[in-house]
Amino acid sequence: MYVRPEARGSGLVNALFTTVHEENVRAAAAYRRLGFVATGGRADTVGSGELHDLEYVLQRP
Repeated sequence: MYVRPEARGSGLVNALFTTVHEENVRAAAAYRRLGFVATGGRADTVGSGELHDLEYVLQRP
């Protein structure tokens, strides 16, 4: 993954690795395949005012 310098420090990487839009079934499957687990939480990572992004967490042993 590459983040452009102007986006660094903005929380972008955290948002990419912890949320996925509720209708993006392929992304959700990829998160699960990588060991992420849905928390049940929701977020608004695009600033729309609506909580359409499902929150995932990577559980470590």
